[in-house]
Amino acid sequence: MPADERMFIGAELERRFSAVVPITTILLVHPPALPEGDFDYSAANKKRYSAFPPYGLLVIAQHLRRADFNVSIVDLNYIILEAVRTEPVFDYTAVWRTALHRAVDSTKPDMIGVTCMFTMTHSIFVDVVCEAKRYASVPVVIGGVHVTNDTERVLREIDVADVACIHEAEISFLKLLQFLNRRGRKETSLLAQLACIADGDYRVIKDRLSPTPQDLSIVPAFDLIPTAHYASVGSIGSFISLLPQHTKISTVLANRGCRAQCTFCSVRFFNGPGVRGRSIASIVGEVEALINEHGIEHIMWLDDDLFYGDPVGLFNEMIRRNLRVTWDASNGVIAAAMTPEIVAAASESGCVGLFFGFESGNMKMLREMKKPGTVDQYRKAAEMIRQYPHIFTRAFLMIGFPHETLGMMMETMNFAIEIGLDWYNITILQPLPSTPLYKSMLEEGLLEDRLTAGEVKFQVGPFGKQTQIERQERERARPFREEFLSLKPFDVPSKGQLNHIWFLMNYKANYERIRTIDDPIKLRILRPFLDDIADRVTQDHALAQWSAAVVNATVQAWEVARERIETVERILGASAYWRDKFEAFDLDAKFVEFKHQVVQHLTAS
Repeated sequence: MPADERMFIGAELERRFSAVVPITTILLVHPPALPEGDFDYSAANKKRYSAFPPYGLLVIAQHLRRADFNVSIVDLNYIILEAVRTEPVFDYTAVWRTALHRAVDSTKPDMIGVTCMFTMTHSIFVDVVCEAKRYASVPVVIGGVHVTNDTERVLREIDVADVACIHEAEISFLKLLQFLNRRGRKETSLLAQLACIADGDYRVIKDRLSPTPQDLSIVPAFDLIPTAHYASVGSIGSFISLLPQHTKISTVLANRGCRAQCTFCSVRFFNGPGVRGRSIASIVGEVEALINEHGIEHIMWLDDDLFYGDPVGLFNEMIRRNLRVTWDASNGVIAAAMTPEIVAAASESGCVGLFFGFESGNMKMLREMKKPGTVDQYRKAAEMIRQYPHIFTRAFLMIGFPHETLGMMMETMNFAIEIGLDWYNITILQPLPSTPLYKSMLEEGLLEDRLTAGEVKFQVGPFGKQTQIERQERERARPFREEFLSLKPFDVPSKGQLNHIWFLMNYKANYERIRTIDDPIKLRILRPFLDDIADRVTQDHALAQWSAAVVNATVQAWEVARERIETVERILGASAYWRDKFEAFDLDAKFVEFKHQVVQHLTAS
């Protein structure tokens, strides 16, 4: 780092923060998850939105408290979701602004820090930063994954932000505060991972202060938030249907980073190459603290690479301490890293659900996206996990990569059907800034280089995607069969055609096989999962309703099956989109036959 750049930013920081030095009190802010225009009140009321504790802020807060700073956290996303369920008159903007104002009034901070993780949060993030600056009139520092991914453009759009902390910030943020509070000659050597706009120029200190294993072995400041109540206002992880109602859920991060180098993923850019693990004692100590101090009953691992290091040792220590907690890995594990010993220990330590990051069943695509695994390794992982049918197995699949043909996508679909995991989340590629894939697509002219918050919309899982596609196809009104049958195996589908392929894959890999499942353990998993989709996630999804009816009929819950059938009939009567899909897949006759079977059983009983 050129000395003049470091000196310049140091002098600029002194000027901007001079009125509040010494800094003793800091307010950390977690913004709402999406802008008001994209917020669906009914979805929030059904707990369809995520309510993850702001783990990064909790880690930063604990480091700051250890250095004798006064720290508070206001989680505006939690407050919004809680207000939906508790306030008789709900005003989205008024709720978060009032909460922010109260936090400022009660803490009287010398500095405010605001984080942003996701691109789709960008516009509300801008609003929160501007409101914090206006109301508190103190310096505002921004950071998080989204800020790191597109730092210059974020800073130029949010000109009231004084400085951006990029990458993992618990150490660099603390060093920034120590630099500002030091009397006499300032030591600019303390500064790292900082950026600002000064006199119209983007200035950045790229040197990094990555946390050491000792820095990572810290229990976050869970006492600063209502940790025990997060699961009561929203979803935490992808396996909540497996848990008893009102289960208290929280999150834990065992490892930072990921050994993979997937071209579509920003983890490596944010955390740096490789993986840094915490001590097993600190990880299990954190889980114990959540159980004993907050009543947590289920853990979702936040890890991008949970099976790195000594996962058997971690799970065995959980068993040895008899923690009696269940857990899931919703962010996805690396299938190629799985061994029989890992799966056995995971099962015994409380695992109820695993997500695998498969992405594709085509080897050419896997090589191009630099996935750390092969199709054969995926098959072996599926065979290993099949011995533990009580673990709900899911996998991420992705389509729409540059130059990916219809034939490649169909290979992925057929592979998913072959290995037979319990469920697949299928998404259409949305490249993120800072990723190698984003840069290569820019070079090929396949996308426009811009802040993509307006393009990347928040969706409530694959069923949010389903709603978006249905709305688009109502506008286009082009029959599925006409659109899809025009494609040849070597064609690269258009964006519009990807929606049809997505529907086909979702139907064939997930829904079509439901009618053939009779294993009692799998039915015990799938029944609450499909009921949850049909009752909470999307009541207007004809395939989900029908599949829920099938599973209920299989376990002889005939009355519930009848109610689901009536819902399917209502949907078909109101939706040309669903009538088109039932016709395209020759489902009408199958549905009538199934309805007849249910009616027969009800009449006989």
